[in-house]
Amino acid sequence: MLWFKKKLPDHFNLTHLHPGITKLTTAAGALDSSRSRPSSTAKTAILAANTAFQQADTKLRDITSSITRELNSATGQLRDVSKSVTSTQKSVSSTQTQLSTQTTLVSNQQSLVNSAAWDKYYAQLEKNSQQHKYNRAVKSQKDWEIACWATIWIPFVGIGTCTKAIVEDSDLASASSKLRSAERRYNSLNSNLSSMKARKTSLEKSLNNYKSNLDWYRNKLRTYQQRKSDLQKQQRSLSHLGTQFRTMVGKMRVIVDSAASFTVRGRTGIVRVKTLMRSLSTSMRQTVNAISSSQTELCMQRSDVTRLEAAASSFFQKVDRDSSFDIDLF
Repeated sequence: MLWFKKKLPDHFNLTHLHPGITKLTTAAGALDSSRSRPSSTAKTAILAANTAFQQADTKLRDITSSITRELNSATGQLRDVSKSVTSTQKSVSSTQTQLSTQTTLVSNQQSLVNSAAWDKYYAQLEKNSQQHKYNRAVKSQKDWEIACWATIWIPFVGIGTCTKAIVEDSDLASASSKLRSAERRYNSLNSNLSSMKARKTSLEKSLNNYKSNLDWYRNKLRTYQQRKSDLQKQQRSLSHLGTQFRTMVGKMRVIVDSAASFTVRGRTGIVRVKTLMRSLSTSMRQTVNAISSSQTELCMQRSDVTRLEAAASSFFQKVDRDSSFDIDLF
């Protein structure tokens, strides 16, 4: 039995991406604060966000690999089912040709049987007629025989009386012989007709089975074609999302490296991280848009996507509102 999952094998979960964005929002707020030692708070939040993004990236790669494997499997199964459809179509065509030929044979044989039945009928009538004549002759048969023997010594007269007895008996025997011959021919033809009908019935059964199998294979073919199409859409969506996501992850790594230079009294690293945050914000918008546009193919719940968009919006607003990133060097 063929069965497909409607969802991705382990669909892309936002449990890593959502808190990662939330941590970045926290980091952005810490970077803009002038009273709460931004270096320590921001650095912790950035590292936590990076860890979450790395986990999400690993999950995304695993899902992409799984989809690719499933797509390859579906492609192979589609190829096998296509071969079965082609083979069964040939069997259907061949059986239809055989059935057509057999139907013609049955029709011709039926004509012969019908003709033989009439021959048998007429032979029966003839036999009945001769039987009737014979029965009438039986009554006087002994008289004919007596007359035959009585007149056999008389020239010409004995020949006529003896011949009459022989003719009556001979006509009945001839009619009976014709009837037996007609009956044998009819029985033989009818027996052949029965065999031909059985062959025709067998072909009809085989044809129905082939047609049933063909319908089954065609349904499976449509199922695999749809599944392949769905997987290809998922693969394209994941590929696009992967490109956007890894761009964002790459920018995140740069932010992590810059965060390592945070100091309490020196703010050079902080300034650089704030600048990188703006660049990351643009990349994140593209990533979230890619997720939103592909939520159907990625089998995501709309509520999860909404939460992600809300978290991202909070981060975007934070970065946009604090675009000046005024710094109190105290």
